[in-house]
Amino acid sequence: MKLVRKTLLGLTALAVVIGLASCKMGAGEGDTKGNKWDLTMTVDATANASTPLASGKVFRRFWKQFSSSEKVAEITTTITIDPSQIVYPTDGTTPACVIGLIFDLNKNAADTNKVDFNLIGVNPKTQKFYVERYVGITKQNDESYDGTLAESDIAVANGTTATNLETVTKSGAWCSLNTNMYELDSETGVITCPVKITQASKKYTVYLNDVKVAEYDASASTNVDTIDDVEYAVGGIACYGNAGTGVKIVANYTTDKSSVTGKLEAEEIEE
Repeated sequence: MKLVRKTLLGLTALAVVIGLASCKMGAGEGDTKGNKWDLTMTVDATANASTPLASGKVFRRFWKQFSSSEKVAEITTTITIDPSQIVYPTDGTTPACVIGLIFDLNKNAADTNKVDFNLIGVNPKTQKFYVERYVGITKQNDESYDGTLAESDIAVANGTTATNLETVTKSGAWCSLNTNMYELDSETGVITCPVKITQASKKYTVYLNDVKVAEYDASASTNVDTIDDVEYAVGGIACYGNAGTGVKIVANYTTDKSSVTGKLEAEEIEE
């Protein structure tokens, strides 16, 4: 009887895991490999892509959750960019090339087919970055996030406006990266950029390496969880990429398990 009970419990647990895994939110043409702790994202907008850009489309956006959990309050994820894996156009143009991390990702309260989130976006080609808040962004898995020049801003493409969260000097739509915000291997050119997100009194603080770059006050959020007797704002975590015509992006996301406050994975069933 105990063996039967364990078997049934195991099958139930497996069904729950499979069900949860299928509930990861995301949109656009792209691919992820690995797991929530060590994930590699690829976004291909070159002529050799399995699904090339359609006529009139000039960039390809993609995002996907690390896991089905939406209850992360704090996290440190290191983004690694190997220039030997990235493809740029050969004509000398500088199209979109944004590698990002999404946090505080939650379904929109007014429309569950849409999501709200904060995004840290880094352009390794131009050495620029931004941190913005987006509200009311469509999230269907089967929709195309390929855009025209007029849809160069994801907020504008969704009929809304982004909110700037940066606490450092901004020039136009971007802030400048400095060498304290990332590490560069002088021999290989590999860039590692630790993104640290902390929280106090439901206010997020964002660091690139050890440099504070943004804040977001989530005290009005209804997406909260009590962790060790402290109430936090919580949400999902996702990778993000925006590849312009002729660009192929490959980036790795490695998350420090000990840095996570909240849940980045489905809870295990215990007997």
